[in-house]
Amino acid sequence: MLKKIVLFSLVCFFILPVLAHEFWLSASKYRAEVGEKIAISFLVGEGFKGEKWGARGKRLKKFIHHTPQKAIDLTQVAQSDTASESIQVVFETAGTQLLTMTSFESYLELDGGKFAAYLQEDGIDDVYEQRQKNQQLDKRAREFYSRCAKTLVQIGNKPTPNFKKVVGMPLEIVPLQNPYQMKQGGRFSVKILFKNKPLPNTRVKLWHRVANEAVKPLDVKSDQNGIVSIESLASGEYMISLVKMIPHPKPQEADYQSYWASLTFGL
Repeated sequence: MLKKIVLFSLVCFFILPVLAHEFWLSASKYRAEVGEKIAISFLVGEGFKGEKWGARGKRLKKFIHHTPQKAIDLTQVAQSDTASESIQVVFETAGTQLLTMTSFESYLELDGGKFAAYLQEDGIDDVYEQRQKNQQLDKRAREFYSRCAKTLVQIGNKPTPNFKKVVGMPLEIVPLQNPYQMKQGGRFSVKILFKNKPLPNTRVKLWHRVANEAVKPLDVKSDQNGIVSIESLASGEYMISLVKMIPHPKPQEADYQSYWASLTFGL
């Protein structure tokens, strides 16, 4: 039993750099024609440069393709095909396509210093300030976390309204405009929902990558209605991401419950 505890502590010591990375779905191309295959990758990494998510086989909960007409459950395919970084998805209908992914919960335990650094890096200001106020910054923290990711792909030239579909993720980024219907330079907005309610005054990261350039995120806060805007769209790949953390409902099991969300699209 002691050996298991020591091993678990070592795993937790090295897990922070992985956890603090963003997690997202990336399409090999964001525009295609009916009948084409697109590789959808499950990525984790820094600077919007990702590596294969190695836990897909055991931690993937749902992977759904929302076409303009119906929802197609690709969970079993994604869970079983874990040798490759990506899943090949065939797009058989025209329109804007939404792909969504959620994960099972994972457990994390960190000492106070590492946990405080994690809170600051990922903009979880309310929890950091509460722990600071209660003189708990040095206190060890136990956390369960899960992932919620979306990507938008355009098939053919006709945009469709399913881009704004609310799928019921715990933490969800919902586009208010269809990016594939907008001209470059247009203002693009999303609404952040936490348990189906707008999430105000929360730090959100906006990422924009052209080719393989290194990327630094723009940090903004959602407004009182949970809305965040990108002032001027340009060509390239975009990601919007955030983390929401709350007290765990069962304190005997963990101190916190966190949700990580992202939305990607490309112009």
